[in-house]
Amino acid sequence: MTPYMQSGPMAGGQLTPMVKNLLMITVGAFLLQFVFAGRIEALFALDAHWYDRFAAWRLVTYIFLHGGTGHLFFNMLALFLLGPAVEYALGSRRFLTLYFVSGILGGLGWSLLSGRGICVGASGSIFGVLASYAALFPNARMQLLFPPVVLRAWQLVGILSLIELMSVLGQQGGHVANSAHLSGGVAGFLYAVYLVRKNEPWRFRRSFGWMDLFMGGRSSSSRRTPPRRTSSRPQEGEVDRILDKVAREGMNALNERERKILRRAGRHE
Repeated sequence: MTPYMQSGPMAGGQLTPMVKNLLMITVGAFLLQFVFAGRIEALFALDAHWYDRFAAWRLVTYIFLHGGTGHLFFNMLALFLLGPAVEYALGSRRFLTLYFVSGILGGLGWSLLSGRGICVGASGSIFGVLASYAALFPNARMQLLFPPVVLRAWQLVGILSLIELMSVLGQQGGHVANSAHLSGGVAGFLYAVYLVRKNEPWRFRRSFGWMDLFMGGRSSSSRRTPPRRTSSRPQEGEVDRILDKVAREGMNALNERERKILRRAGRHE
């Protein structure tokens, strides 16, 4: 992952439950790799012959293994910075689905396009989270650590996708699983677009025009019958107002009532 700092939605905000759990599990798995040197990878890493041995579980377990402290650090940094905003927008269950779908399809992409040696790491999942973040918050500003430039989320994802595609086509990248990154990113973006198109469009910040291409020319919120209001379900306008505030000022700007409304919205998936 390219190191960067986030300055858009949720920057500096608190961890969400699923992001916190994924961080702890992944760090714990890395400690097990350190203690049982080589044996964990032999059992759970994704290799070129996993399908010959019917070892489909490796498509999931490889996500939690990493090739070194730098690999782990930058993946978990990206999850820490971007994950909470995406989890708040999608809800915890859908965020977890996004994480695993991106990782699994990233592993399948690596198997089909590269498939040499072994593949470990959450990078496919992280690229999926990044791509879905760009779909939901396209104009969020991202501060790169090096080079020190500021890009919009959609610009960063576009540049990274082009780099990954060129690396895959040129079979470059050495030990970097570019095909897993690219496949995971595509999966994450399409999953976010699917959710926006399918239902509950008020959950998502769609502040960009090109999503209309996937909506048949108009925002789905203008075509969709408003959801039936109940006493336990947050009203569409209220959630939109809070998400607008998060996008402008960050998670720390919310008061306790607004945080509760977002948490309640996340439960009504």
